[in-house]
Amino acid sequence: MIVKYSENVSIDKIKLFSYPKFDKTLVTVLILSMCYVIVSMFWVHKGFFFNDDEILGLVIIKFMLVGFVEEMVFRGWGYNALVKNTTHIKATFITTILFVILHWPAYFIKFFRFGIFDFAGIIGQSIAALIWGIIFCRLLQKGKSIWNPIIAHTLYDLAYALLVG
Repeated sequence: MIVKYSENVSIDKIKLFSYPKFDKTLVTVLILSMCYVIVSMFWVHKGFFFNDDEILGLVIIKFMLVGFVEEMVFRGWGYNALVKNTTHIKATFITTILFVILHWPAYFIKFFRFGIFDFAGIIGQSIAALIWGIIFCRLLQKGKSIWNPIIAHTLYDLAYALLVG
């Protein structure tokens, strides 16, 4: 979609797929997200924890794909196309709300399969997706490369899955 509709996007495909820029914003996000994961690990597990229920190679591939696909859809194409026709704030808001909604189906599937609706889970997930959606948009704005939000998204998801579970 980015290639086919390249005239409709703000950041052209050459710049969008340029090397990641390990600028102050990306490094700060990476450090703070890893601190959050470590604090969460100690909060939830009362000490060091490594989720050995996951097969390491598969979980790495899974979260690389998730980070890549979600960022390509929501930031690479969605935000990038919207920001050409609206403000950064509106484009961030729209793509972030869609990003939040993307994370809901698992809770409804669980409800329909088991009759249990996890209100706390969906609220917590929604707040996290809201914050991360804004951060990922900011990383794209500052770095002008889709790789910045992909790296942050992938590393956070992977660290959270392995250390918090």
